[in-house]
Amino acid sequence: MKMKNVEDIYPLSSLQEGILFHTRHDPTFATYFEIITGTLHGDVDLAAFAQAWQLVIDRHAVLRTAVMWKGLNEAVQVVRKRAKLEVNHYDWRSLTADEQEKALDELFISERTRGFDLSKAPLMRLGLVHLAENSYRFVWVYHHGLIDGWSASIVFNDVFNFYEALTLGIEPPLSSPP
Repeated sequence: MKMKNVEDIYPLSSLQEGILFHTRHDPTFATYFEIITGTLHGDVDLAAFAQAWQLVIDRHAVLRTAVMWKGLNEAVQVVRKRAKLEVNHYDWRSLTADEQEKALDELFISERTRGFDLSKAPLMRLGLVHLAENSYRFVWVYHHGLIDGWSASIVFNDVFNFYEALTLGIEPPLSSPP
């Protein structure tokens, strides 16, 4: 393990150990892969939106966390100092509404099938889909081993606060989370 990009190391919680067990023993077990999608309307700055997500990862240590177990006596959480979010852009403006829905279903299947390499942080990806002139869809895929429903609301709150700051040209509030 390269220590240069390591901020901290923690043991897994009991719940995380169970999730790791299922994920390792059946990589097609997609129960712990979460997909949240939403529609954005208006003049969306996709670069700022992606940057806001990266700022959230930079702010929250858990979002820079990977899980390591190979060659170790027990699995651990490894918090990276830096973890770059994978952002995929799709332009589906030339597709009909039915074709867009089919493409979205295929994207969901593809994301679930792809899964995650738990040893590489962040355990999330973002898709930004351009549907029409002022209509966009985001697709946030993450591993439930690090983020739960309560945490997801904190992530969204930070994303939209950071996005607003970025688009207004003011410094995003990057203080440590409470």
